[in-house]
Amino acid sequence: MELKIEQYTPATAIQFNYAELKQELQEKADMYASIVYTAETVKDAKADRAKLKSLQKTLNDERIRREREFMEPFNEFKAQINEIIRIIDTPVMTIDTQVKAFEDAEKEQKRADVIALWDSLDKPDFLTIDNVWTDRFLNKTATMSGIQSDMETFINRVKMDLATLANIPADDVAIDTYKRTLNVASALEESNRIRKIQEAAEARKRAEAERAAEEAARNAAVTAQQAAEAQEQTAAEETVTEAPQIDSAPISAKWMKFEAYMTIEQAIVLRDFCKANGIELRRPQ
Repeated sequence: MELKIEQYTPATAIQFNYAELKQELQEKADMYASIVYTAETVKDAKADRAKLKSLQKTLNDERIRREREFMEPFNEFKAQINEIIRIIDTPVMTIDTQVKAFEDAEKEQKRADVIALWDSLDKPDFLTIDNVWTDRFLNKTATMSGIQSDMETFINRVKMDLATLANIPADDVAIDTYKRTLNVASALEESNRIRKIQEAAEARKRAEAERAAEEAARNAAVTAQQAAEAQEQTAAEETVTEAPQIDSAPISAKWMKFEAYMTIEQAIVLRDFCKANGIELRRPQ
């Protein structure tokens, strides 16, 4: 099947007084461009406009007629060619469907072969085919040996990264982050971020514990001081109010009231003096 075009004569150029008409119209256009119409010559302006528009329409109508005349055989040829093309479309689509089915089957088989190759390689347990997969593997130009080389290069890089992290040494956060990102820098950055958060939390806890201990110590000191002062005050009061045991008081003795500004120690000395000299003490009424 082939297209055979019979001998034909291409359309020749349409000849007309192009140069003469162009020059004449250009001169008139220049003339009209310099004319200034007045109220008395407005009729002339309308007449000139009508004459020019009529010439413009005549030229355009002739162009359209010639264009249709020139295009008629081509449009017929174009319609016939398009009809034949539509006939070809049906078998092409049928064949395309079958070819695509064969190509899809080939890709699925190659996909299975690539996955089997990946499964056979020695690699860290957390790696999956998705970590290394690229649709380029399914191209016909991608050989299995080339795919294996790419996979082994990738696996070796991961093993080197893990060795680098082990030598730092890296914590569990860094290792877990690397397993997700396969990026050493990201793993270390995340580890440092978490460590800073933990250190800040521990520092806050220590500061809070220290403040609590200081507060407890201050409270204990105040409590002890208050207890000591209360005990001393009680002892002083008991000393001052204790009455001595005497057989008989002098006939001329009587109760006398007085106040003294003294310390507890001085009060004890005063108590002992009163006892020694038979002076009776009692609480004020």
